[in-house]
Amino acid sequence: MRQYPGGTVFVVTHGGPMSRLLSELAADEFWEMLQGNCACNMLRFCRDRFQYLGPAPNMPK
Repeated sequence: MRQYPGGTVFVVTHGGPMSRLLSELAADEFWEMLQGNCACNMLRFCRDRFQYLGPAPNMPK
């Protein structure tokens, strides 16, 4: 399983309800999502779990 630094903030694509994203996606699948350019949500990895931080700021195209 991929290790993430504690407190790291990720901007992720919205591939469905966040609850499903957090509970069902495997680590590698999640990592693949992090590589996407269509980012719209932020998560923070803390205490071995992801926290949903809300919509990401508008990003330059």
